[in-house]
Amino acid sequence: MHKVFMSYSHKDEELRNELGSHLAALRRQGLISDWYDREILPGEVLDEKISDKLLEADIVVLLVSADFIASNYCYEREMSVALQRHKDNEAVVIPIILRDVDWHSTPLGKLNALPTDGKPVMMHGNQDAAFADVARGIRRLVEQKFGSSPDATVKASAPVKPDEIRFDQPRSANLAIKKTFTDHEKDSFTKDSFEYIFRLFAGSLAELGKRYSEITSSIEQIDSRTFVAIIYRSGQKVSFCQIWYGKGSFATREISYSETPSSMGNSVNDSLSVVDDGHTLRLKALMSGFGGPQAEDEMTQQGAAEYLWSRFIAKLQ
Repeated sequence: MHKVFMSYSHKDEELRNELGSHLAALRRQGLISDWYDREILPGEVLDEKISDKLLEADIVVLLVSADFIASNYCYEREMSVALQRHKDNEAVVIPIILRDVDWHSTPLGKLNALPTDGKPVMMHGNQDAAFADVARGIRRLVEQKFGSSPDATVKASAPVKPDEIRFDQPRSANLAIKKTFTDHEKDSFTKDSFEYIFRLFAGSLAELGKRYSEITSSIEQIDSRTFVAIIYRSGQKVSFCQIWYGKGSFATREISYSETPSSMGNSVNDSLSVVDDGHTLRLKALMSGFGGPQAEDEMTQQGAAEYLWSRFIAKLQ
């Protein structure tokens, strides 16, 4: 049984709990035992217990988000020790990207992350599918690197009674149940979505300039909730937009898009509102198809960013 240490920000505790549920099959098959700081008993010394568990782990899972990177304890202490142990071949470090953040510029950028291709869990339409992908990745590591394979015939130790659960019985994959998202989760999703849109615009403008010599651009973050982007062709302004959230007369959780300078809070060409179906948070466009591209009914952060970019670049196409 291989020991797994989980390093995470307490602000991501709900996502850590979801991952823990998805690792249940690995635990039942005796492949891993996972530990996180909520298992520290009353009276135990926090730092000592965490240090002991981190140093004895075979696998260190880092649950990466903006809050993880902002946490001195997670980033400076736990991650630093974990990466040194990884470098010394004493343990394997697996970054698991929970929410979109600029993690490629950190020391973690050299490592292969989960879910596949480092796509953040929160950007998947189905978070169960994202965590299942993570669990499969950890299974592959355990089986291939450590030479372990699961027992295909795990059974209860005592005779099974009619009202007991047997772990070797088939089960449905349809086990997701609805949940209620908190205001904090919705506000964080709005903030993360806005930041993702800014990064997509910045990266796309940079690439546009590389591909077309007559194109120049500028993008300026006015404050933490507002940015302005402009495209010039041969020095002439051909497209302008400003994007903001939580300001003016519009709802806090709306991301507003305007092609009119200095219109913030007065008029918009489009806006994105946060919606949920009881399973995941998505974004919905207000003006889809009206003077712009058609949007999906409900979009991921990436889909919403691509939708606004399509509006912005339409004048050049």
